[in-house]
Amino acid sequence: MAGPLWVELSSEQEAELGRRLRARDLTTNERMRPECVRLSVRGWTAPEIASVVDRHVVTVRKALHRFSDGGLAALADAPRAGPSATLDVRGSGRTGRDAGRRGGRGDHLDAAGTGRVAAARA
Repeated sequence: MAGPLWVELSSEQEAELGRRLRARDLTTNERMRPECVRLSVRGWTAPEIASVVDRHVVTVRKALHRFSDGGLAALADAPRAGPSATLDVRGSGRTGRDAGRRGGRGDHLDAAGTGRVAAARA
């Protein structure tokens, strides 16, 4: 069994960690990981941190290892696979993977075939 995982911060890292925790545009995971680091610096154990951030202890340990291996930059969310959201330039009301699709099962096309849902028939 491995011993406790302790994290130490330089004064610059501590200042950056504080800035990140005050940011308002973070995802849930992007906020949880720096919080794990902050609590670890204060001497909390992984199980104690897990109970506070409402995550499994393995998740907390992964966040702490990410920081240990890559610093604060490693705490950001990794890019996700798959198509990114795209702007609907055709006016079809679809974005991403379905942006270029024209009709299909369950779709109701108007006379122009633009993909806009036609009015329901009585």
